[in-house]
Amino acid sequence: MRRLRAELPEPVLVAGATAAAVDFARHAADRLPWMAGAVFQWDVLGLGTGGPIDAWVPMMLFVITFGLSMDYEVFLMSRIREEYRDGLDSGAAVAAGLARTARVIIAAAAIMFCVFAAFGAFDDRALRVMGVGLAAGVLVDATIVRLVLVPAAMEVLGERAWWFPGLSFARLTPGRDVS
Repeated sequence: MRRLRAELPEPVLVAGATAAAVDFARHAADRLPWMAGAVFQWDVLGLGTGGPIDAWVPMMLFVITFGLSMDYEVFLMSRIREEYRDGLDSGAAVAAGLARTARVIIAAAAIMFCVFAAFGAFDDRALRVMGVGLAAGVLVDATIVRLVLVPAAMEVLGERAWWFPGLSFARLTPGRDVS
């Protein structure tokens, strides 16, 4: 691939499944060097499955983890928003919303962690990589991001967290005209 691309004149492109796989692997490797795939690349778990990580794995881990994390985010932020709308100041709304959703978020994350971690026991290397990666992603996202960083950011932002251009969310009540 490299030799072909280096020797062919400028308007000629190298395409096909192999070229696409090589390009995607390079693209993913350039942007995701810190992914949890090092666990399997260096056989940290001692399973005898060390080796290169398939190019599609980091991207799929990110996409699936992002999709799952949005459930937590919507759940947490909608509860904080309800508390704020019901008259609590921003800090109290964050505390109340977190207090009311933390157990549910932790329970859901624990269930998903167990299910994904169980994939680590499969014989198929791709399933192991995905399972352990998703388990780690869910654990980090639910605990550090959703239960620590998001509430901390909301607390630091205070009333500014509710700012929206051209529309004030302050104490909106259902059915009230906001124009």
